[in-house]
Parts: sequence; C-alpha cells; structure tokens
Amino acid sequence: MIILKFFQCIWEVVDVIFYVASIAFFVWGFFRVSTTVGIFSLGFAFIILGLLSEAIAGQKGGGK
Repeated sequence: MIILKFFQCIWEVVDVIFYVASIAFFVWGFFRVSTTVGIFSLGFAFIILGLLSEAIAGQKGGGK
C-alpha cells in the first residue's frame, strides 16, 4: 500500500524529474568540452528551469 502511494506520487512528477536530469547531463557534457562553455550552459539551464517553474506556478494559480 505504501509502495503504491509512493509510485503514484513519483508518477505525477516523473516528466519533471527526467527533464531536470536531462539538463544536468547536458551541462555535464558541456563542462567536459570546456569550462567556459560549461558555465554558459549552466546559466542557460538556470534560465530554462526558472521559466519552467514560473510556468508551472502560473498554471496552478500560485505566486499571486
């Protein structure tokens, strides 16, 4: 019963978990190329994640 509830909670946010993981791997790959490229990709990733979190909050009616 507890395991079922755990998987239901995870399933609701699995797309966000995969999205954040993919951004993390892209940033890691850019750091492997060059430190400068990695820093720029990190900034770009933070901008994307910030916009995503604002979009999610706007859909749920938060932040008013």
